[in-house]
Amino acid sequence: MPKSITQRMTTKINKTTLSIQPIGGLGQIGSNSTIFSTPNHRVMVDCGILFPQDDLFDLNYLIPDYSLLDEVSDLIITHGHEDHIGAVFHLLQAFPKIRVWAPGFASVLIREKLAYRNLTHPITIYKHNTIIPFDNFEIHTIPVNHSIPDSYGLIIKDTQNQLSLFFISDFKYDTKSKFEPAINLERVSSLMSPAAKRLLMADSTNISSQEASLSESDLIPEFTRIVSQKDKRIFITLFSSNVQRVQNIIHCCQQAGRRLVLAGRSLKRYVDAAYERDLLEGFDGIYQDYDNTKASDTNIVVLVAGCQGDFRSALRRIVTGGDKIFKPSPHDVFLFSSKAIPGNEKRISMLINQIYQAGAEVITEMDATVHASGHPSNQDLLSLYQAVMPTDFIPIHGEVRHLHLHHRFFIQHCPESTSHLIYNFDQIEIDQQLNITIDREPAPPQPILIHGKDLPIERTMVNQRRKIATNGAIFISLANHQGAVNSWKIKSDLIGLPQEIHDKIESIERVIIRVAQEEKNKDADKKAETIRIAVRKFVANITGYKPQTFIHLT
Repeated sequence: MPKSITQRMTTKINKTTLSIQPIGGLGQIGSNSTIFSTPNHRVMVDCGILFPQDDLFDLNYLIPDYSLLDEVSDLIITHGHEDHIGAVFHLLQAFPKIRVWAPGFASVLIREKLAYRNLTHPITIYKHNTIIPFDNFEIHTIPVNHSIPDSYGLIIKDTQNQLSLFFISDFKYDTKSKFEPAINLERVSSLMSPAAKRLLMADSTNISSQEASLSESDLIPEFTRIVSQKDKRIFITLFSSNVQRVQNIIHCCQQAGRRLVLAGRSLKRYVDAAYERDLLEGFDGIYQDYDNTKASDTNIVVLVAGCQGDFRSALRRIVTGGDKIFKPSPHDVFLFSSKAIPGNEKRISMLINQIYQAGAEVITEMDATVHASGHPSNQDLLSLYQAVMPTDFIPIHGEVRHLHLHHRFFIQHCPESTSHLIYNFDQIEIDQQLNITIDREPAPPQPILIHGKDLPIERTMVNQRRKIATNGAIFISLANHQGAVNSWKIKSDLIGLPQEIHDKIESIERVIIRVAQEEKNKDADKKAETIRIAVRKFVANITGYKPQTFIHLT
């Protein structure tokens, strides 16, 4: 039997000062989770979900297989995005005694997720300058800017000042933010510089960008201009978690004398969490309940969830005419204050085309300064390198191409340092002499597919869904308790097949009776399989493809 992840780690860790193993987030956008281990302690940083591609047929999300881990003592959350907290419930099922540490805003979101599942769990809220004990190490929390409040990087340093590691997944530089200070690079440098071995693990998502990341404050002039237009309904779609942007839009609405309406459950959830943490100013004075809003009201700004074109989102519902109040009209402005996550471009484009077809105006980041990334450009990363002065580097948080580009960029600008390119389930080991070795994982375990009410679903079942979705399905119930040819009773259900096949159901049933008579002396399983093959062949001769066919004999 193959060893579990933790068993393989344990075989070497007794000679290791620190072991690092990502189990998500290195090779895809999502499922961010990294395990840091010493001989006596194991800490997981972040516990996110991976959103499925369209070809996985309406699954909820994917998570790492936590059954491969023997024990995790602590979970430290860096911020409240779903790709960092979405799998906490599943981890708590695997390790109910785990200690959970989180910033204040993320803790509210996690508690809400657990309450929805009738579960509670203690969460220790950490702030800036918190020190979390970790065997012979200390974990220092470093506030960073990002597109969600209360985001942190972590510096892990040993008590002997031999090894320091800066783990900073999602961050940006926003020196003009009104809501939180910029990352304190002087403090980062003072914590990192004494160590002989300085390892940096940094965000790769925006490595292709050549320009410094915009501040949220840089968007205010365009928001002000757009919101101040008269006799127009303004629809703004954005990432629901971007509370700072919501706050700036609130200020613009106050100045323009407009009311603010929220459309979409995720927006309401994040606004409620921000309200609980006292992060929104002036919201009560301009908020208007969605159910009490009239479609004819042109003095409103509607914040709409679903900027990625999600199938069940409020944005799609409004654009496609399925909303009970709003439908696009020539007097509307739709502002996309967001950027397409790779893979979502086609869905978003289809919605934009429908908005244009309705005669409304569309504004995207290509037309105006209406979106600021939450991730560092390569110029921002240079400032981070200078503060940390790493001896070693690991690109994290990104697709494979992001990791490779960041690896090359670091080598180009820090030629005297060493960059280590790793992927999910590879293991970095730092021994007592501070040597770094990499144990490659040639066959990473497949993630668990979650569907419905937190239930895992087997990949074979997803394959079956795919075949039904692409080729349709035929269900045949066949009974003949007397054995005579004219006593067969057949019930047929055809799903997802052309009308021509429905019109030929009598011919299909004649094929079934003929084969059933020919196979009457065989056992039920062989008879059912022969009928199944015959029906598929008959239909394939008409359609050119074979539907999924199921035979039930009674």
